[in-house]
Amino acid sequence: MSVFKLEAGVYMPIDSRYVGMLEVDIVNRAAKELNVWIQMKGPGGIFSEMLVSVQGGGSSKRLQDMHTNEQPFTLLMIANSKSYDEIGITVRAKRNGDLVAIFTQDHFDRIH
Repeated sequence: MSVFKLEAGVYMPIDSRYVGMLEVDIVNRAAKELNVWIQMKGPGGIFSEMLVSVQGGGSSKRLQDMHTNEQPFTLLMIANSKSYDEIGITVRAKRNGDLVAIFTQDHFDRIH
């Protein structure tokens, strides 16, 4: 299992005051299908939760837009892969439709 966690908050390295929405792409670099459970949590609790499947061989999947409303959030992604290298993640942070930052799987904390 591979667990990725990305956090944003006021005055944190990812400052939630400047992030209104996230666009997330997942790439499966492995040969077999990958399942990823995604949870977005904010001050009021969980506001987005989904399970997605991504075909193997470099296939990608774009998730539905996740609105943060410029509030602190935690994005948690748990994949049924034993190797972090098999998963590529790109997160585009936007505010009022404008791109403010791009994060990859390297920006996530990896939890074992």
